[in-house]
Amino acid sequence: ISHDDSLDACPPAYGGPCLDGLMPVLTGSMPRPDWMPDCMDGARSIVLLLLDGLGWRQLEERRAALTNLSDLSGGPITSVAPSTTATALTTVSTG
Repeated sequence: ISHDDSLDACPPAYGGPCLDGLMPVLTGSMPRPDWMPDCMDGARSIVLLLLDGLGWRQLEERRAALTNLSDLSGGPITSVAPSTTATALTTVSTG
């Protein structure tokens, strides 16, 4: 059986590029960290697009088919543990 690196677990980067850091920054409670796009600075409004189940690797592998998403600013962030929809959405909502 061969090993598939794309299936390796990705632990949460709490306090770094992770879902738990979104709301404090988006609500202005914390300054924008380096891992968030520069285009946020001075923006009058920001849209947070969350696509449940779409990981960074899947997006990277399908950039040609997902041209609108590929044109957006940003980069990979980690989810939370456990990485279920309910836990992740609660984290996004509360920080």
